[in-house]
Amino acid sequence: MINVIIPTYNRNKCIEELLDNSLAYYNGDMFCFEIHDSSNNTLTEEAVYKFKNNYINFPLKYTRYPSDMMVDEKVTNAIRNNSKDYFYLCGDGVLCDYNKLENILIQDKYFDYIIINMENIERIGYLGQDKEAIKNKTYTYIDNVLYIGKYYSHLTFWGASIVSQKIFNYSMEKGILNKYLSKANPWWLASVLAETIDVMREEGKNYKLSTIYLDCITGNKYKEGHMWSKGEKYYNYTFSLFNQAVALLPNNYDSVKHRIIKFFRDDSLATKRFLLKLRMDGTLTYHLNKKYEKDIRFIDGIYWYMIFLTIIPKTVLKTCYNTLKSIKKLLK
Repeated sequence: MINVIIPTYNRNKCIEELLDNSLAYYNGDMFCFEIHDSSNNTLTEEAVYKFKNNYINFPLKYTRYPSDMMVDEKVTNAIRNNSKDYFYLCGDGVLCDYNKLENILIQDKYFDYIIINMENIERIGYLGQDKEAIKNKTYTYIDNVLYIGKYYSHLTFWGASIVSQKIFNYSMEKGILNKYLSKANPWWLASVLAETIDVMREEGKNYKLSTIYLDCITGNKYKEGHMWSKGEKYYNYTFSLFNQAVALLPNNYDSVKHRIIKFFRDDSLATKRFLLKLRMDGTLTYHLNKKYEKDIRFIDGIYWYMIFLTIIPKTVLKTCYNTLKSIKKLLK
């Protein structure tokens, strides 16, 4: 079985949408679900128990934590206590047709893999990544360096990967989990998985890894923006801390570390369109660009574009942006 672990905090609308338009339709027997809530109100709890009353036999467990509990502690507690063969760390901002996912996983013998990376079909060919891939088909990898080089930054996104419990248990046994948790880095899970499969391979344990581009996973319309995408936190998370996370990976990954960072920068968190939005809302500033110049310029190209945006008045950028949006509407 696969245990779907759903951490949440003060996002009862997301949970209500997830329960009503995702879980309520599931009638299989592969998945069970856990909601781990640290909200400072009872709205999420009320939504969950209303659902449980309507679907009495549905495999859903609810756990309430103190509102000041850190998210990493909540998540690791849930994974440590997982008794199923696999866990799926799934954010409350993700909806899934679990019936379809179950059929795909069974058909492609999911139990042969220790990590199943799940991508949205819209990412097929994105930045040249897997442009020949076919939707809902499992692609197998044995080479862990190639795999981590392509998917590292996505393995930590909640809703992006199903992981064998045995690899997580092995990471605890070898002290790998504590090594990365002690760094308090947001990409600890991806780093734990990367180093664990690296150690396993050195010990002659060559497990299979996989990626699937799926059409049964979508976004939750009630998901709000990331709290770290404002002000200096944006620079910390997307530049400094990500660079630090990748630098900590074992030496066996040296050949792909630059690629990992570049792909992450070019992905949705640092695209020109997103940077333009950050400039217009005041997050992107000349002062912070200069302060984090060393981290930003680790990958060539993006720094000068960011500087360029910050020397143009926001009012001018907003006018140009709105004009372009209007032109696009007319062309449709």
